[in-house]
Amino acid sequence: MDQDNGERPRYGVGIFPVKGTDTVRLVLDDLHRPQNSKRWEQWSFFTFLDIDREEFDTGSLSDEQCADIGRTLMARLMALSEVKGDKDEAEGRNLVEP
Repeated sequence: MDQDNGERPRYGVGIFPVKGTDTVRLVLDDLHRPQNSKRWEQWSFFTFLDIDREEFDTGSLSDEQCADIGRTLMARLMALSEVKGDKDEAEGRNLVEP
């Protein structure tokens, strides 16, 4: 793709940094975009990864930490990309908690 065509799937992943005193928790939530909407809604909690606060603040994460974040994100995106229908279908595939 040469440019953003504005198309988006109905499901995605949001990553949110929650800063603590010594750590930053990267929270990964499943997101859902209701049909005919451009707004994303938090749908369900997926997982979290804890990172040392100083490493996060200075951008000095190890290659292994970066790879862990990338693998976690890609695994979830791949699972969500299989969902073509609605939330009921995703729940049937055990992608969300009951």
